[in-house]
Amino acid sequence: MFAEGVVDEGWDVLSTRHAVTAIKGANTARWFAIDYTHEGEKGLFMGIVGFAHPYWFWFYGNDHLKNSSDRDYLEKLMLGIEVQAEAE
Repeated sequence: MFAEGVVDEGWDVLSTRHAVTAIKGANTARWFAIDYTHEGEKGLFMGIVGFAHPYWFWFYGNDHLKNSSDRDYLEKLMLGIEVQAEAE
């Protein structure tokens, strides 16, 4: 189950983690990671959702866990994002 009442055949969520995080240039941001299987194959969906006035942003990556160093690289990439937003 992905969210309350939302399901999709062949997908199973193994674990979810999320936390408030600091992203340079953002007013607020939240990091999340979801370990899942799709038709028996393990995967990782990780991202950042945040707000930098006047815009919301969403960066994400999907890793099929073929290389053991990918998880650390993806997390480092996500937590190293900087945003710059300018209102028109």
